[in-house]
Amino acid sequence: LHKEENEEIATGMVSRGSLVQSVSGYGTVRPLKEAKYGDKARGKVTEVFVQPGDKVQPGDVLFTVDPSELMDELKKAQEEVAAAQGQVKEAQQALSSLTTAAPFQGKLVGAPTLRAGQQVSQGMSLGKLIDDRTLTLAAYYSYAYENQITSGMRALVSLPDSMTQVEGTVQSVDHIRKVQDGAVLFRANITIQNPGTLAAGTVAAASIPTAQGEIMPAETGTLQNAREEEITLQGEGKVTASSLMDYGEYAAGQVLVRLENPSLHTAIENAQKAYDLAAQRAAQLEADLGSREVRTEIGGMVSSVSVQVGDNLTAAGTPLVAVSDTSSLLVEASIDELDISKVSLGMPVEVTTDDGQQVSAWIYQLQPRE
Repeated sequence: LHKEENEEIATGMVSRGSLVQSVSGYGTVRPLKEAKYGDKARGKVTEVFVQPGDKVQPGDVLFTVDPSELMDELKKAQEEVAAAQGQVKEAQQALSSLTTAAPFQGKLVGAPTLRAGQQVSQGMSLGKLIDDRTLTLAAYYSYAYENQITSGMRALVSLPDSMTQVEGTVQSVDHIRKVQDGAVLFRANITIQNPGTLAAGTVAAASIPTAQGEIMPAETGTLQNAREEEITLQGEGKVTASSLMDYGEYAAGQVLVRLENPSLHTAIENAQKAYDLAAQRAAQLEADLGSREVRTEIGGMVSSVSVQVGDNLTAAGTPLVAVSDTSSLLVEASIDELDISKVSLGMPVEVTTDDGQQVSAWIYQLQPRE
């Protein structure tokens, strides 16, 4: 082949470089971190310390409210909590009163017969519980022996009816003044361990041996049980179990009668629910009271303020002040779905704002459009 004489051949310089493929999109810029405050504030706004565009630091006060009305509500709520707590306690006591137990070790005298299923009323007598293992005697002596009789001394207790004598101990001395037949007497309280043959009401007299001789009492007295108590039902309902037996011996805490009353279970459930609601309301009011000074937890720029002095806030859940941390920004941009395969997390991005400023960034998150 022959080239034409006038044909020109184009020439150029050859260089090496990278082939760049770019994807573009449009979106909005917003702070990566933003906090909103005031949604739980209650009361009348007294001061507002910021306006949009202000710079704030963590802990700065945004606005304050007058807590007077809230404090009144809290006081009332606390009173309701105390009342509800009292109702719960009463309901629990009523429930526990369905079980009657022996308060101390002793013998039950005058016990009735109860049958399972029998309906009984509060206050019904179950007899008298008597502890006669120890007997007491109040003995009176002339004040001439005031300094000779003391606690712990041995006493000889004579029982005229049986013509016997048992030993006792001076438990305590009462320096009372009892006048009898022209003499002034004081009292010594003497205890006797019952051998099993003595009973309350027995006439007795106690002499006290001393180094100077035997001190005789000014008068006789009667033996008394160390402890006795009338036992009554504290609740009402149907009998489910009874161990009552006339002259039966019982240990302290042993169950005498057990009742059932379904209405009391309902009462305690209702009382507990009322208490829980009252306590929850009081706790919420205390939390609201803690919001009388609304402070920011982050530093940055105040981006919006929708509250002013005189507003009555009701903790409606609507934020009133927004603070944006502008040190880190997030660009939310949309790209064509055909280009999604061309991008991945961590890729560098060049961001150009409306005013022409350019900043470097990277892909933080990929999210399909819904």
